[in-house]
Amino acid sequence: MRIRLRTGICAVLMLCAWIVSPSWAFAADEREGGLVGTGVIGVLGVVTGLGSIHVNGMRITYDPALRVETAFGSASPDTIVPGHTVQIEARRRNGAWVARSIQRHHPLIAPVEAIGQGRIRVLGTTVEIPEGITITGTVRRGTWIDVSGLWRGSTLVASRVETVPPQRIIALRGTLTGSAATGWHVGGVRVAGIRSTHLKAGQAIAVRGRAVRTRDGGTFVQVRTYALRDFSEDTMRAVVEGYLSKPSLYGTYTVFGSGATALATNRWMAMPDWRGLHCIDLNANGADVIRTPARVPDDDSPAALARRDWRSGTRAVCD
Repeated sequence: MRIRLRTGICAVLMLCAWIVSPSWAFAADEREGGLVGTGVIGVLGVVTGLGSIHVNGMRITYDPALRVETAFGSASPDTIVPGHTVQIEARRRNGAWVARSIQRHHPLIAPVEAIGQGRIRVLGTTVEIPEGITITGTVRRGTWIDVSGLWRGSTLVASRVETVPPQRIIALRGTLTGSAATGWHVGGVRVAGIRSTHLKAGQAIAVRGRAVRTRDGGTFVQVRTYALRDFSEDTMRAVVEGYLSKPSLYGTYTVFGSGATALATNRWMAMPDWRGLHCIDLNANGADVIRTPARVPDDDSPAALARRDWRSGTRAVCD
């Protein structure tokens, strides 16, 4: 399902001093978990702690029997570690958030093409490696890696990098951009073979396929299978960590990776280029709102983020 959103932009009155202008904010009463309401909550972000799952300032518990959907098949929740990116749908139960579904969000599983200072190239796109993130194994050219992280336009900002055995097929997950006429991209990777009849730019999608080299030295992924990764239709609200795109010619923009599409007040408006924590109200009547109450420093490791109090004073992350 494609979620169409309408922005609500507020002046900054009382936020942490490190949030820069223009910022979007709102007041909120203190609530456990930072959210109120009884509907289904969608959560997308980087895991910062365990003992349940800590992500986006929320503590989400789960039934030990619940299986996690990953690119490698079904897995136990205890395979999730800090630095992984996850997409969770949860309900409020006895004062706590309880997951009804958990997905490992794999932006990129593919072999390394080149290694530079603080970055690597994979499938023709740049993966930034912030200082202090966990890297398992030795990464060399040709090494297959499973990158957790968040897309910032065509660049993937990694939160954890794990070496994996060579795979038969590449996995890629992110926001679909482009068009059938100009060509499609998922994250920063060019893809071919997507039937666009029921797809539109801005949707969150996971694809699997094979890398193809072009004569000019470029790379694209020939898609074999793909599936939408938007939140379920009964999801009432979402808390998404990520970067905002620039408005399109039609004035729409997205939080990369979320599948949510918002309408800017005008297509020339300046958008924050930093990573934020975005609170999204999803209303069936279309009067939806996306808000950004917190900035997430790019140079913070998952361990540092786990120690950060996402709430400013007595304000909750999302009201």
